[in-house]
Amino acid sequence: MLPHKYPPQVLRYRNLINYGLVAVATMALFALFIGFQNKTQLVGALSAAGTVAAAGFAALAAFGSVRAANESSATARKAHEAMARNSRPKLSVRFTAAEGNLVGHIDCGPGTTAVDLMVTWMLADGAPVMEQRAQFGPGSTIAADLGVPETTSLADAVKLVWLQYWDSERVGQWQDTWQPTTEPGHEGVFALDSSRLVA
Repeated sequence: MLPHKYPPQVLRYRNLINYGLVAVATMALFALFIGFQNKTQLVGALSAAGTVAAAGFAALAAFGSVRAANESSATARKAHEAMARNSRPKLSVRFTAAEGNLVGHIDCGPGTTAVDLMVTWMLADGAPVMEQRAQFGPGSTIAADLGVPETTSLADAVKLVWLQYWDSERVGQWQDTWQPTTEPGHEGVFALDSSRLVA
């Protein structure tokens, strides 16, 4: 689990409290030298003031450790994302027609093999069409008969295509969503709408 990142306002209050503790302890030390004549009383009071100061510095050190842990975690997360993107399989979605029906295709481009691939075509009418592959290497293609007449508009027939997969080294797991584009002149063409690194 990632270390908790405090909101800016919480960090601001924590800083003020910690600085205040240190300031109070420092002022108390000056006051002790002026206000106490008895050595025994002075030693006891100095000990108490030292405890307060130590607590303040310990709180500051703890805050610094939390901030350092957060920064280290953010750096590690960015490094992991960069590695996952470099290892990510190049998957794409397309459609054709065969024997009067729409056929959904998933293609794997050059580079990395996808593993534990799950594909779901969400249809506007009817049950989803699903396919799975344990290994899906470069040059491979999945073709699924969607059971929808080829005369049906693609945008009206398929709501979205959802993919989940790992790269062959299991550096990262991805979830992609493909949807029909609304760009003028490209209606019905499916494009990558979102891609999330989930593990």
